[in-house]
Amino acid sequence: VFTDGESIFVSTLQMLREDRVLAQFRLGREFKPERVRVMDTTALVMGHGGVVRVDLSDPREPRVISKLSRRVSGPVRDAVRVGDRVFLLGARGVGLLDRSGRRVVETVDVTPRERLARSGRHLVLVGENRLQVVDALPFARELSSPAALH
Repeated sequence: VFTDGESIFVSTLQMLREDRVLAQFRLGREFKPERVRVMDTTALVMGHGGVVRVDLSDPREPRVISKLSRRVSGPVRDAVRVGDRVFLLGARGVGLLDRSGRRVVETVDVTPRERLARSGRHLVLVGENRLQVVDALPFARELSSPAALH
């Protein structure tokens, strides 16, 4: 899954070698997609217009699950899933999305705000010549079961 700054494309490596794609999903110049993170059968697309979650369970027919406007989220640089919860990293720090993906329910102020990764139940943040690790467990109580972390 990748973007050209206007659309999202879904393909396989073999199809790309043949200059083909499974699907093209237009988000438009106003949304201006900048970064895509794929989490199983869901893509989180971050752009100038905010954040869009796209269902990829049928890769030939991607569809929008939820939208979060930039006014609500602020600029978002990266995202990661821990358990079944999605965390965003941006100008406002780390934000925890509600299950619908339509609002941020909790935020944590952090210094590094460039990249976000997951290590078990922890969020690893990188940026501004710093590394910071945040335990995600207090922000998503349902992560307390070991099975939820996979």
